[in-house]
Amino acid sequence: MHDGCGLIGTESFTFRAAFEGEQLTYIAKKSLRQGTCIYDDSGRLVCRLRCVLPTLWARMRYVALCGNSIPETYECLSPEGHVQFCVTFHKAVGKCRPSEFSVSFPFSGERLEPMEPQWNWEKQSFVLNFGGLATFAASSNCVLCLVEPFSSDAHGASEPASINSARFVLGKHSLGPDEVACKVYFRQPFCCAHAFALALAKFSHHGFED
Repeated sequence: MHDGCGLIGTESFTFRAAFEGEQLTYIAKKSLRQGTCIYDDSGRLVCRLRCVLPTLWARMRYVALCGNSIPETYECLSPEGHVQFCVTFHKAVGKCRPSEFSVSFPFSGERLEPMEPQWNWEKQSFVLNFGGLATFAASSNCVLCLVEPFSSDAHGASEPASINSARFVLGKHSLGPDEVACKVYFRQPFCCAHAFALALAKFSHHGFED
C-alpha cells in the first residue's frame, strides 16, 4: 500500500489524506437531489455518490432469477455526471450473513472483489489480514483485490492474493476509549476522493456503528 488515509466522523464525514507528501482534506455533504457530494478543501466539487434503487419490476425479476438476492448499487459520478465506478451489494434476504459486494470501473473494465479469509491452523479459524488497519471486527471492514486474485510462481503454482496486492483496505481503528476512526489505504485505480466515496458507500450500506 502506498497511500494512507483516515476517515473520521459519525454523520458528517471528513476525509483527511496524506498523499504524495501533501495533506488533503475532503468533506462529504448530503443533498436530496444530488446524493452525497464530496468537496475538496477549497470547496470545489470533486465527485458525487448516489444510490441507484432498482424498480419493483427489477426487484421481482432479481428474486425470480437469483433466488432471494436483492442488489443495492451505488454510483460514483464525476462533477459532469459521468460514472467513475459502481459498487454493488448483494444481500440475501432473511439470512444473517454479510453482504457480498463488488466494485466495477466501466471505462477500464476492472473489477474488484473482497479478498477471501485464509485458514489459520494456529488459531483454528479463518483469518483475514488487514495490515494492522482494523483493531476490531466490523461488517464494513474489507480488503479489495482485482478479480484475478491468483498469481503463478516460478513453478507454475498459484497463490491466493495477499494484503500486498490489495487495491483498497478499510478497517475500523480505535483512537481511544470512546473515539473511533476508519482507516483507509488505497492505490490505483482509486484516487483520494474515490476512496472516500467507496468508504461512504460501505457505511451507507452497513452503517457506521456496525
